[in-house]
Amino acid sequence: MAYLEGYQPMSPEPEGFGRGPKVPLDNSGLDLGGVQYALLYQVLRAALWQASEGKGAERHAGEGEPFEKQIICEVAKPDRAGIGYVIGQAVKKGYEARRMLRRARDLVGPAGHDADDPAAEATVLFRSARQDLLGAINYLAAAYIVAPEYLPFVVDPDGGGR
Repeated sequence: MAYLEGYQPMSPEPEGFGRGPKVPLDNSGLDLGGVQYALLYQVLRAALWQASEGKGAERHAGEGEPFEKQIICEVAKPDRAGIGYVIGQAVKKGYEARRMLRRARDLVGPAGHDADDPAAEATVLFRSARQDLLGAINYLAAAYIVAPEYLPFVVDPDGGGR
């Protein structure tokens, strides 16, 4: 079975990242355009895992409830809080990630070392920041899924965008 050539896992990998088998390219029908998109694929797969098995599933999914019926999408609908809400949540996640990454950098930088174990604390912050970034991707995916509901009279060339 052929797998992605040039596959390099992100290091260090966030908790839960990379669970499950590698996706075979020989009969999956998925064209990644070569290894140029392999890392993007890994990131999107990690975001999918977070939504379906990780934090997102723990907090938001009902028993067997499809993503588009979960609160993350429902709240984005025009008759609810709106698409701006989930986009704002993605932005907030981005700011939180930036804050944690800066703090992690400061802990291990020359001015750091105010923690008992700066490297361990920096690692925790780094992993948490990456989890927040995956959450931001999922919020933006919800916005993408719900976007056609804002202009139902427009013919979506993507067939509904889903």
